[in-house]
Amino acid sequence: MRKHHCFVVGSCNGLLCVCQSHSFPPPRVRLYNPCIKFKSKKSPKSPWLDRALTHYGFGYDQVNDSYEVLVVVRNNNDYLTILYTFEEDS
Repeated sequence: MRKHHCFVVGSCNGLLCVCQSHSFPPPRVRLYNPCIKFKSKKSPKSPWLDRALTHYGFGYDQVNDSYEVLVVVRNNNDYLTILYTFEEDS
């Protein structure tokens, strides 16, 4: 049986942004609202997220009416920035 360890990236307007710990397969981000039992689709896999130091940020974009997760990954001297956007239908 595989264990899944998660951590909370942040919360905003009742949503929790949760990410798997750094394990194989590469971690994915998902949004939850425990009050109404809402669970978003998982973010796409990234080949870099299992390799290096990763930082996350989570917030709401009023202009586009969406929730966004910013992921910054460092692998040696290379950096990758990923922006996941979760809209109402995701």
